[in-house]
Parts: sequence; C-alpha cells; structure tokens
Amino acid sequence: MGMLAKWNLGGKALDVASWAADVARSIDPEAAFAVLMKVVEIEKTQRGIPGAMKLSALLEWFNANYPDAGSISVVIGYVQSIVGLLNALGVFRK
Repeated sequence: MGMLAKWNLGGKALDVASWAADVARSIDPEAAFAVLMKVVEIEKTQRGIPGAMKLSALLEWFNANYPDAGSISVVIGYVQSIVGLLNALGVFRK
C-alpha cells in the first residue's frame, strides 16, 4: 500500500473518530458504538441494496432506539464516514 493510500485511510479513520466523538457528546456514548455495529450489520447483510435504502433502515432503527436524540445530522455524518472507511478498506468486497 502506497503512502498516499495510507494517508487517505488515516484521514478516513480520523473522520470516523471525530464523528464518533460528536455522537458520543451530543447523543450518548453508547450510541456511537451501537451505530457502528448496526452499520456493520447492515453492510454485511444487505449487500447490493442502494445506500439510501440502507441509510433509511439505519435511521429508522436509530429513531426507535434513541427517540430523544434530537437532530440526527450528526448520525448521518458518522454513518457516511464509517461506510467510506469500510469501503476504502474493502471490508465487504466479495
């Protein structure tokens, strides 16, 4: 892996960490981990389904589990950063 690719992955990982901290601060520390695990579950079980549909399913799950979270824009940013990192790492490629 080239140096540029490593920097790109490092940047994506820092982005995930930053969003996770925002979720932990603004919603709940447990929510940051729960969202990460739900994203992995959805990515693992729903390959080939459009991203917008997967995001909709995740947000529905999130609203059911964290009804008092308020604004979910931070969750959407967090989810997008997680998916970007997982895709860059090729975690769910066949």
